[in-house]
Amino acid sequence: MSEEMRMALGLVIGLIALVLLITMTRIHVFIAVIICAIFIGLFGGMSQNDVLDAITGGFGKS
Repeated sequence: MSEEMRMALGLVIGLIALVLLITMTRIHVFIAVIICAIFIGLFGGMSQNDVLDAITGGFGKS
């Protein structure tokens, strides 16, 4: 599987998981977004440190 396909698949699975976490399990939206962001980053091939840096940097700039 090519890297582009893996990243696209991770994004689709992450978005589906986000909707399911919010609607089916009634998890708070913020926690669901954090969980899915971690999943998408790791599935996309980022290292654990890069994922955490991207998440903290993204939330820090908003």
